[in-house]
Amino acid sequence: MTPTLNGQLIAALYDYQPPTNDTQPTLAWLSVMQEAHINLRRIDLPLCCSTLPRLFSTLTQLWMSEKPEIRNGTTLTLKAVILDCLPLACSPELFPRNEQLLAKMFNTVENGLKYQFNVAWNHVLLVLAAMFEVH
Repeated sequence: MTPTLNGQLIAALYDYQPPTNDTQPTLAWLSVMQEAHINLRRIDLPLCCSTLPRLFSTLTQLWMSEKPEIRNGTTLTLKAVILDCLPLACSPELFPRNEQLLAKMFNTVENGLKYQFNVAWNHVLLVLAAMFEVH
């Protein structure tokens, strides 16, 4: 698969995001998004990095789901993407190029500490810990 096609598939998947509280389809969608981003990292790290802020923005909204399974799945997906995609992006030679994207992702997760996300604060802290672990 070419990086361009992988990126196009990721973009198309956003059009098929299931309703926030529909557990099984959302968990499947999260799994596909996770694997799509990890695959994109393998074939084109810069393109992968450019797609991550949108992923983080979309997924952190799922922390407001009524369903604990969706909040858990969201956290697991974010952690998997962080642990797989961000170590290379944070490497000394690539960090300057990715600094703004990384800051945007961190700020998106940090916004999960606002009161509206209080049911997910434990998830937010787990994801922040993963981000600190990588950097």
